[in-house]
Amino acid sequence: MERTHDDHSLPGGALTDTRLNLKALRLATHGWNLGNPLIYKPAVSDLCAVARELANAGSPSGALALNDTQMVGDVQQHAEAHGVLILRLAAPSARVGLLAARSVAEVAEAALGRACAVQGRWDVVLPTGDEQPTYSLCRVSVEAREDLTLVELRFALDQLWAAAWQGAQPATEFFARADWREVFLARTLHTLDGRLHAALVA
Repeated sequence: MERTHDDHSLPGGALTDTRLNLKALRLATHGWNLGNPLIYKPAVSDLCAVARELANAGSPSGALALNDTQMVGDVQQHAEAHGVLILRLAAPSARVGLLAARSVAEVAEAALGRACAVQGRWDVVLPTGDEQPTYSLCRVSVEAREDLTLVELRFALDQLWAAAWQGAQPATEFFARADWREVFLARTLHTLDGRLHAALVA
């Protein structure tokens, strides 16, 4: 049975005790198709329902509903960034889901310097061998209807951080950046935009 890494006593120290830096994220996605506008909903449990409401209210293609899990004090909960992209396109959910998962995997591979994989429908993981935990980095799901597609991305930031800090030093210099979370999300959106354009538009 596949195990996931949940040890937060890492050489790199605590993951974070703050929410995402929305200013940094907006700057990183400025002028791009995906992630604009960014609608932050930190207290919402059903982000997909929010995205549906936004879509019904006329939010443009590329809009991103986003929330994150905050850590308080010395108790670190599951650190997650949860986003739902509104895409105004008609495309098979299987194709969009795979494109999204492969985009996350590509960005994670560049950040970690190690090969990642897409399992099932559609989990992005970092395999570490039969006797070692598998890091589950992101779970993708897609809801498609008529000319609207919602792409749900659940980034396990604590798993990504744990995978980066398996030794005394981070896997790459990327994780020494104060804004690594925001840059990781932005790069994923940019990569997905390119894949969507190449596969569905061109």
